[in-house]
Amino acid sequence: MPPFQSNDGRVNSVAFAPNGESVASGVDGGAVHVWSVLTGRPALAPLRAHSDQVNAVTFSPDGRLVASASADKTVRLWNAKTGFNMFTMNGHTDAVESIAFSPDGRLLASASKDNTIRLWTFHTGELVGNPIDGHKYVTCLGFSPDGTWLAAGSPDFGVARVWNIATQQMTPFMTENQYLITSLAFSPNGSIIAFADGSTLHSVNLQSELAPPCTTFAAQSEVFISLSFSPDGQFLASGSADCTVRIWDASSGLESSSQPLRLF
Repeated sequence: MPPFQSNDGRVNSVAFAPNGESVASGVDGGAVHVWSVLTGRPALAPLRAHSDQVNAVTFSPDGRLVASASADKTVRLWNAKTGFNMFTMNGHTDAVESIAFSPDGRLLASASKDNTIRLWTFHTGELVGNPIDGHKYVTCLGFSPDGTWLAAGSPDFGVARVWNIATQQMTPFMTENQYLITSLAFSPNGSIIAFADGSTLHSVNLQSELAPPCTTFAAQSEVFISLSFSPDGQFLASGSADCTVRIWDASSGLESSSQPLRLF
């Protein structure tokens, strides 16, 4: 299949639909494209409403919605089948960098360079509670599998924080490291959070009632870019700037394979 290509500039974000049949992309030209994996062609006409580059796109868990975040300070919700712009979320005062749906699809979190994280309801597009502050702009954002926690990583001295969604209060867990947080991932049962701080991986047990120490999990010479747990939580996969994918034992922190998967 040839690459999906538009004339709208650099691609800043991509996301698969839950059924794997389509892919959304957000680009510098301010458009959101939805492509059919089955046909290799656009599934919809380009979604054009943002007035500045699209920094992030994601599908809702049921695949019915596409959310987009833009440097125009807005978040938009689109009908994934028709392309209709259902809601525009206004409130951020600077570019929106990251977005994430809660696992049940009822909430959408957005993080902005205005140093706030906001929670929105997809039913009305309205803000839920007060903006969550205390961060510089967020480089990665994610809900725990049960939707109880929201984690965010920032270049603010490598800070990673976790909030309780019900109370919107920050948990005792917080890290400050030398490098920016490039990626984070919850274990499938939500008890462990792993995050990449430059070229080092860390893991923390969130079930501890005290502020848990940050445990160094693994290290290498190049920056970690992406993390993902296996469905059973036994392994953690990492993607790195050294063009390798490595598999780590989530309990011991040891690399489970003697040979990394090299992409180039």
